[in-house]
Amino acid sequence: MKKVLCTASLTLLLLPTLALAQGSGISGPTTPPRVNISLAYTLGLLNNATGWLFSIFLVLSVIFMIFTAFAYLTSGGEPEKVRSATRRLIFVLVALVVAYLSTSVPYLIQDLLGIQVI
Repeated sequence: MKKVLCTASLTLLLLPTLALAQGSGISGPTTPPRVNISLAYTLGLLNNATGWLFSIFLVLSVIFMIFTAFAYLTSGGEPEKVRSATRRLIFVLVALVVAYLSTSVPYLIQDLLGIQVI
């Protein structure tokens, strides 16, 4: 009985994969549109800058999260210190959201300009 149940559940999990394996027969353009070299260079610089900003934001947010945890631990239950640590934690979370959103900026610009850089 266990073998039948396991086989049935595995089959149900794999059915969507088998359905997607057939392909739709619709093909897109074979060659991407041509891109100006200076525009590709600028987008490359933008990709590098956002990568660096993401890394910097991530490292700084981890450091500030450690400071915030230390502030919570040393607050001793005082409401003002706990409120201050809570505000710091909110700022750290906002910084993380900004960091993750900054990685999508180059793709947004490429989509708005309607180009594809390989």
